[in-house]
Amino acid sequence: MPDTPTPIPPEDDAIPSPSPTTRPSTLMLIAGVLFTQLACVAAGGVVFQSYISERLVGWVVGLLVITLTLLLALLFVRNDRRRLREVNRLLKQRVEDRTRQAMSSRDAVIFGLAKLAESRDAETGHHLERVCAYVDALARHLAQHPDHAEELDECTLQAMATTAALHDIGKVGIPDAILNKPGSLNDDERAAIQRHTTIGGDTLIELKQRWGEDAFLVTASQIALQHHEKWDGSGYPFGLIGEHIALSARIVAVADVYDALRSRRPYKQPMTHDQAAEIITQGRGSHFDPTVVDAFARCRQAFETIHDRYLDPALDDQPAAPTAAEHPHDNTHPQPSSSTA
Repeated sequence: MPDTPTPIPPEDDAIPSPSPTTRPSTLMLIAGVLFTQLACVAAGGVVFQSYISERLVGWVVGLLVITLTLLLALLFVRNDRRRLREVNRLLKQRVEDRTRQAMSSRDAVIFGLAKLAESRDAETGHHLERVCAYVDALARHLAQHPDHAEELDECTLQAMATTAALHDIGKVGIPDAILNKPGSLNDDERAAIQRHTTIGGDTLIELKQRWGEDAFLVTASQIALQHHEKWDGSGYPFGLIGEHIALSARIVAVADVYDALRSRRPYKQPMTHDQAAEIITQGRGSHFDPTVVDAFARCRQAFETIHDRYLDPALDDQPAAPTAAEHPHDNTHPQPSSSTA
């Protein structure tokens, strides 16, 4: 008779799972072992104590107390240091937030005052916005030059881009009849309008003397006072030559002239980007710092983009070649004999 195969038990019965009721027993066993060990240690301590002197016991207890005290002190110090670091972090963050708010408020007030001064000239459009953006782009490209990399750090770049708005702040002291005169200026009027550099520069210098050598005011006063100086010494108000002109003013000079060339005036049509760029290039080494012009050549496309971004349809939407007539307000004409203002 063939062997009958032994039936295979169900899977659940093949490997019995531990019963939950065994867990308390295991815990009780572990607890019993620990209790036994502790009892042995306690008994051993009693026996051991009988062999040592009371003085030694006192030293051991004192050492334990000192050790525990030191451990607690270390824990408290560690916790205090953690809390101190957190407080310092929060204070630093609060100071940074307040500083950013103060700088933002300062920049807004400065730009508002510059716009108020500019509002007297109905032909300038978005001149300040463009000049500040030009200066930022130009200075950042110039910072790649090894001779200027250290000087043009991020703080300086931001100060230049912001204070460039104040380059013509001195025009608040120029009579409207001269500032907005559509025709040629006589010698007295030309001298009067050229004083806008010293009016603005002297005002900012007085602020600097009152509030201290703040980098922001130093840059602002240099730009306002020197942005009509020329590399070859033929500019005004002091006829400074080369690197005697502040770098910030040399950068603003290129930005200001480019924007004047691209803008419509009652006495001229706006130039195209290529025409303005050509005049800037021609002024290399005579009107403008050669390294600044070289930086302009590397970022000239950015200048065109910025101009188009702040285009004022009422003033700048019809580019054309400039007329032959030159207005003495501008410091932009390619002829060496051109007057400046």
